[in-house]
Amino acid sequence: MIRSIRYQALGGSALLTSVWALWLGCGSPAVEEPPPVIGETPPIAHYGTNASALTRAKSCEEVLATIQDNTVARLIERAEELRQPPPDYYGEPGVVIDTPGMIQPSPPAAPETLADNPLLSGGQAPSPTAGPATPVAEGGSGFSDTGFSDTTVQVRDVDEADVVKSDGDFLYVIQGNNLVKVRAWPADATETVASVSVEGQPLEMFVRDGKAVVYSSVYRDLSQPDPNAGYSRYYPYYYSSPGYTKVTVLDVDGETPEVLREAYLEGSYVSARRHDAVVRTIVQAGYKVPPLDGAYIEYFTPFGEPYRQIDIDAQVDAWLSRTIWAVTQTELGDWLPRQYGLVDGEVVEQAPSCGDFYQPDVDLSQTGVTQVFALNLDTDDGEAKLGGATVLARAERVYANDNVVLLAQTDYGSFENGYSESTTLHRFDLAGDDTVYTASGSLPGYIQSQFSLDEHEGTIRVSTTQNRFSGAGGEQTGPKNRVLTLATSGGWLDVWGQTEVFGQNEQIFATRFIGDLGYVVTFRQTDPLFVVDLSDPGNPEVVGELTIPGFSNFLFPLDATHLFAIGRDATAEGRAQGLALSIFDVSDPTSPALAHKYVYDGQGYSDANVDHRAITFHPDAGRLAFPLQAYTPDYSQSTSTLEVFDVDVAAGFTRRGGISPDAPEITLEECVILLGYGPDALGSYLQAEIDASPGYAEYLLSQCRGSEQMRRGVFRDEYVYGISTRAIYAHTVDGLSAPPVGSASLPPAYDYYYGGPIPVSGVAGSAMGSGGSSFDIGIAGSASTAGSAGAAGAAGAGGAPNADMP
Repeated sequence: MIRSIRYQALGGSALLTSVWALWLGCGSPAVEEPPPVIGETPPIAHYGTNASALTRAKSCEEVLATIQDNTVARLIERAEELRQPPPDYYGEPGVVIDTPGMIQPSPPAAPETLADNPLLSGGQAPSPTAGPATPVAEGGSGFSDTGFSDTTVQVRDVDEADVVKSDGDFLYVIQGNNLVKVRAWPADATETVASVSVEGQPLEMFVRDGKAVVYSSVYRDLSQPDPNAGYSRYYPYYYSSPGYTKVTVLDVDGETPEVLREAYLEGSYVSARRHDAVVRTIVQAGYKVPPLDGAYIEYFTPFGEPYRQIDIDAQVDAWLSRTIWAVTQTELGDWLPRQYGLVDGEVVEQAPSCGDFYQPDVDLSQTGVTQVFALNLDTDDGEAKLGGATVLARAERVYANDNVVLLAQTDYGSFENGYSESTTLHRFDLAGDDTVYTASGSLPGYIQSQFSLDEHEGTIRVSTTQNRFSGAGGEQTGPKNRVLTLATSGGWLDVWGQTEVFGQNEQIFATRFIGDLGYVVTFRQTDPLFVVDLSDPGNPEVVGELTIPGFSNFLFPLDATHLFAIGRDATAEGRAQGLALSIFDVSDPTSPALAHKYVYDGQGYSDANVDHRAITFHPDAGRLAFPLQAYTPDYSQSTSTLEVFDVDVAAGFTRRGGISPDAPEITLEECVILLGYGPDALGSYLQAEIDASPGYAEYLLSQCRGSEQMRRGVFRDEYVYGISTRAIYAHTVDGLSAPPVGSASLPPAYDYYYGGPIPVSGVAGSAMGSGGSSFDIGIAGSASTAGSAGAAGAAGAGGAPNADMP
């Protein structure tokens, strides 16, 4: 019986090969060695069976065969689960009767296209061997050529997309459905220049040399011949929704921005990096097929008696046979995400480049597709298909330096009576516009963030937390933390060295790799800072430890011997308290010390706790800024400020003050849009409510006044700019409590509107009319136009942007 073959007894591809051999009547194949059990110390090299080197597809037919084989493997696994009746109310195993039944099952015939698939033999094409990479400087946050402070990034000179960018004397802000261009220098002349309504829900952007790349989420059916048809085609609930990551490239050098490219990449936006003129976008999508494991199997007769096992097997075999047959009838377009471009105003589907596909062993792609698209802003013609690399795998974390891109996905591997997490890494080398696959590997545990990954002089360094679940109840026996190093060998990323377990029963909250040292913060009740010596990559070693209350979310090097940290204070019992800033002296790696600490009273929250880009450094003046949302003890009121500090490794932290929102009085028309009611609400049902209760209008306005929050800070010389959800405020650092020296209003955000007309395809340069229903790219000539007509028009488009954000 097929169910006698256990997954833990075979590697992933060996399982499928063995099962298919039984289906085909080819006898019993040789059984591979069982994969190593994830225990106290993982084995060195080729960790587990998930360490699958990817092979480059030779044709679209091969890509389709791999996807079909992967799906069949999962169907067979599901069939094995279905043969066992579900547990009863008390958790006891279901009852089966192993006596002859009235139905004699016959195994389904294997489709010829799958039986002839060469991938089932386990062979794979050789992969190139990567050479040592050039070292890069870790960490980056300084001044760009524009004079404004840059986005705080993980690796110097590798830009990361964000909601605020600078170019020349201008700031660019993602605000609601708009990209807003603001003249910000000189500070006392701050004013809005233009506002561009971007289709969908804008997420992040890059700006370089007068060009902006804006990412947005778009939800409509692009397969319609008429782009104005909107959602007329019905998508069954079990299909993936027609969601796209839209890439809009604009020329923003003049006062009237012009659209240069509009591309639609099916899937969810994951992340993006910019290497000078080359922008790489990472998009992740699932297969576009209905769930195939929803079999309905009857385990009991209408009289409540259990069916015999052979009768259950017959039902499962029948379901498996017809479902496998359905899989073999599919085409590549039934599975893969699509790419569309806007050419001469028309949406055109662009065929996949199957030679850019890299595929793992069968049963390791986890029904996901991750695509890395490359766009050269200097040479792009605005219409050519975006190329790059596509992996039949799911990516959750992205790391990039000048030489490599690492994609990480979490896998769940089983062992006897339990399971544990592992992380699969895929390495790509960067060469100009090209993104070239190099190697893959697997290591125990999961990674906390992109800062858990690093590549230095050809060695990959990773911090992981490993949880192990075992027993019928899935008891957790971890967590355990390690730092591992990986070396590239052929097409493999082999575990080269690892530390001993540290921070037992704690989780990793922050990591930073700097040169030959790594810094890891764990937390459960206290905040240990561990220093890892990585000078010998084959033998990484924890050489220092500091334990203090609280935890840190983010570490940043102030100089060669001091780290800045932002996190939270905590009680001795591990209960989180107020926001905390820290400076660690790491001049002696064996004895790290807390040099300075600043703790806020009461409860508060900062985006910088979860997003490193929300904190801004002024490297020349030793200053930092970050948004803070503070609450009264009863949480009845909150205040939002942009906090500004002087930071000195000797003197510690000196709070300069905070920029509080002080936008002009908002109108009721703007307020209802801000609250998500839509541009026509005052002319319909909402007006009736206001007429019936005159105090309701003031209530709505009070909600809008309190909704403004600070998002980012930007430095230039002795000025600091606070960017909120409604305006930009320019202050001198010495005059934070005084009125701003300059300010500019931003269009109201209408992120929560669910109703309205169907969105229409973007067309460069179309104007936004008051109360319009278009999602066209619209150029607003003034701040007032952007704040009313432009906002109203874009808000009229449908969708649920916040709910749909990845």
